[in-house]
Amino acid sequence: MSTLTSLLNTKTKAGVTVRAAELKRDRDELIRFLSDNLAPAAHAARFDWLYLEGPCGPARAWMAVNEAGQTIGVAAAFPRDFRVGDSVKQAWVLGDFCIAREHRSLGPALSLQRSCLESLQNAICYDFPSQSMLPVYRRLGVPTLGQHVRYVKLLKADEAIMKFVRHRALANPLIQIGNWTLALRNMSQSMPDGITFSLHEEECGEEFDSIDSYSTSRHSVRGVRNARYLNWRYLRNPLRQYRLITARRGSELLGYAVVEVDGPYSLIADLRTIDQENTIPGLLAYTERLLREMGARNISTHLLENCCLVPYLRRAGFYPRESAPVVAFGRDETLSLPGIHDPGNWFLVAGDRES
Repeated sequence: MSTLTSLLNTKTKAGVTVRAAELKRDRDELIRFLSDNLAPAAHAARFDWLYLEGPCGPARAWMAVNEAGQTIGVAAAFPRDFRVGDSVKQAWVLGDFCIAREHRSLGPALSLQRSCLESLQNAICYDFPSQSMLPVYRRLGVPTLGQHVRYVKLLKADEAIMKFVRHRALANPLIQIGNWTLALRNMSQSMPDGITFSLHEEECGEEFDSIDSYSTSRHSVRGVRNARYLNWRYLRNPLRQYRLITARRGSELLGYAVVEVDGPYSLIADLRTIDQENTIPGLLAYTERLLREMGARNISTHLLENCCLVPYLRRAGFYPRESAPVVAFGRDETLSLPGIHDPGNWFLVAGDRES
């Protein structure tokens, strides 16, 4: 019997009961607890969108309750369709794990996440855990899949220079030179002939389904990105603002990038194409020009360390910064699917997480 299986059979810690939540009945309590203990933005609109309206079906949630009947912890899992080789499998991205401040010890966290994983043993599960969650996963025997690396490209030099030159009058000439140099580098990037890059102002249609089906990538494990998912995840997101940039040859859609815009900061959340060599450099260059016009100071993205997009990012001037672990879990027969245990086969971007 594996370490994980034996732990899953361990009884819940005395005094704490973990039960599956009923999303509609427990809606108000889940919203209250998540808002108080996870983030103020975990409001009703987010709950309905993320837990009830997802294109792959409703989420699942678990609640840890003390002897007095008070909620002391919540964990959730959100369904996703994943392409694994030539087939589509259901996967679950774990998220919204939180424990009330006065109960933040290993015991309640272990009981809650154990129940969550036990309920999901028949499917592929993955998570982007915080540092505080890593001991929980280690105790449960959940392996680390790999490292998710943040890549950053500076668009404006103001903050970087002000870190070293505190006096604004002295920093201004250096800032002007730095910003001019950064803009010049972007202007020097050539755009491929015959391909047009533009903002996509409408909801995604059937042509995006084709991109998902024929997307060229050496990664055999990747989330489905059909039109229904793209419209829900990005264009109808109640929390964040996204821009979708397309690459076309005539009327043919070759690929797209999805960018999250948050004031001076921006994030490439998704990028898919059927012609990487010709479209990715152009998508990155067009995205940079657009964000520079919008006043963004930098642009970042998150990729597994072996991702096929890394060479394109490095050539475009992105540099690796901090990294965080990704974990994956499933029954032995689930994880024995072709290449599922190899981090080099996974394509995971910022748009694959939900917490």
